[in-house]
This record gives sequence, C-alpha cells and structure tokens, in this order.
Amino acid sequence: MMPTGWCPGTRPVPGMLATYPRTSCVRIFFGPGDGLPPTAWSDQRQRLAQVPADADVIVSHKDPEVDAAAFVAAWQATGRTGRLILVPHHEPEQQAGGDPTPAAFRRSWTRTRSQVGDHPARHDGRLRLAVCWTLQWVRRVDAAGRRVNDWRTWWPEHESDAVDLVLADWYPYDPKARNPFRPAGYEDPAAALAIMVELSAAAGRPWGIAEINHPRITRAGDFPADLDPDGSAARTGTGGCTPGRRRTGARCGRTTTATRATSPTGRWSSRRCGS
Repeated sequence: MMPTGWCPGTRPVPGMLATYPRTSCVRIFFGPGDGLPPTAWSDQRQRLAQVPADADVIVSHKDPEVDAAAFVAAWQATGRTGRLILVPHHEPEQQAGGDPTPAAFRRSWTRTRSQVGDHPARHDGRLRLAVCWTLQWVRRVDAAGRRVNDWRTWWPEHESDAVDLVLADWYPYDPKARNPFRPAGYEDPAAALAIMVELSAAAGRPWGIAEINHPRITRAGDFPADLDPDGSAARTGTGGCTPGRRRTGARCGRTTTATRATSPTGRWSSRRCGS
C-alpha cells in the first residue's frame, strides 16, 4: 500500500489528521531563518512532533548552516518507525527568500554528506536524502520550445553519492497557454512527468513528485468540472478529485492541501486539490 498524506500549510496537524485519519506521509517545511531544530521532534507545540510516529516524514529546509546530524539523532531518539526523507535547500532555483548561490548549494551538500551521509539509518533505507526542484522551472521553454533552465545548476555532482532521490514539486505549466503558469485545464500526468523519467536516467537515481499544487478547476467552459463541490467525498472517503487523474485512492475536498505517495519501487508521487 502506498503511503499518502499532505502538507499542513497553515492548518493545524490535529485537524488534518481528523480529516485524513489514515495519513501515512506528511511534509513539514522549515523556511528561511527556521533552521532545522532538533527540538521540533519532541516539542508537542511543533507540527513535526504531532505527526503520527509510523508516518513517513518529508522534511524540507532552506537554511544552509544547519546541524543535520543533531536533527537526525533527535528523530531517532523518538523511536519513530516511519522514514525520514530530508531535503536540503527546498527549491533552491527560486533564488528568493535566502536561497543559496550554486556554489553555496554545493558546499552545503558537502556539509550534509559529512554529517549524515554515512548514517546507519541511511544504509538501512529509513533515512533518505533528496534534491527537490519545481517541475515547471525544469520544464520551462522559450518561444522555440527549447528549455531555458538546466537542472544540473542545482545538482551536487561532487556529492552525488549522497543523493538518494530526485524529487520535484509539480505546479501547473503549459507553455501554449495565455498564462503558462495558470493554464485553464489539468495537465496530462504522463506528458508532464516524462521529464522526470529523463532526469532519473541522467542522474542515476529514482525519481519522484514530492508535491502537486494545482488550483482546483471548478468549471470547464460552460460545464461544471468540480467532482467534489461540497467536500463530502473527502470527509466520507467515497472518492474525490485528483488533478490529472479521473479516480485514485487519494481523496480531495474543498479544504485539502497536498497528498503524497511512494511506491515499493521507490518512485514518488503526490497530489493536491485546493479550493
């Protein structure tokens, strides 16, 4: 069974767990200036400490000078059974809000490798280290259809043996739309994610989608397209809407944020339906 879950955003974790009682994966983000505090695992006021012990946790952070070893040690001390997927430098290509230069990014990966690259939990698969970019940045093309960005700018080639997963956050992008970043329809998943297969082959690492953030489209032309207009499917677990897919095991309602999943093969995916 694939673990599925969400990122709480501004919502309380207990409320999200009440809506999705079978949550088995949660993403927690530490923004610029937040660091990577080990106490977040034990302080019950912190979201990380409120995540079920058996759930996988995807932790993304922005700050480069963090103590990953102390953070991982605190995670182990809790006795949690879920995996920890650690993403240093969440979406570094954004170049806003404290993002590093490419040189600083590479230095930080050297720091991460020296701290936890040989950690026993990484060897047994419970700790995974990952890069993560926005998929629309990787896919962006010019008027001639040529890609304008190179993912290798944010690939720690010198520390590539420390990278376990190549992840991306999937936001809407259609170069043929009037506004490429606000298309009027959902993308075809196979076409949108083909580039991840390409990146996986080039990097020699399993690929995955850590987050999907597609605004809910409630009308298509003159016809309603919202599959769960009152959120009842999300509350009852009878179905729901998943952008790019007609039906899946993920349930989405008016107030859902993100869902994520990983398959036994290590391929990652995620889904989001928003209001």
